Amino acid sequence: DDGLATGATARDALRRLRRARPARLILAPSPLNTPGTAAGTRSEANADVCLRQPPDFRAAGLRYDDFDQVGDDRVAEILNGHRTSRSRP
Repeated sequence: DDGLATGATARDALRRLRRARPARLILAPSPLNTPGTAAGTRSEANADVCLRQPPDFRAAGLRYDDFDQVGDDRVAEILNGHRTSRSRP
C-alpha cells in the first residue's frame, strides 16, 4: 500500500467497488492528503472527506507526533470495541 502517497491503491479499490453498483462511494482515507492525490481519487468517488490538503505535504509521518504502525490485531480490537447491537458483523 502506498499510504495514499499516489492514491493508486485507493483509486483501484474505488474502481473495484464501483462494479458492485453502490448508490454512492465516499472516500475518507485520512485527515491529510495532497491536493494532487485528492484530485485523482475524487474522480473515482462521489465524495471524499479530507480535513487538510497542505500544499507542502511530503509525508504523513511528518505531520503526526506518533505515526507508529498499527497491526491487524490492534485494528480488529479497536473495531470490535466500537460495535453496537445494530452493527453488522
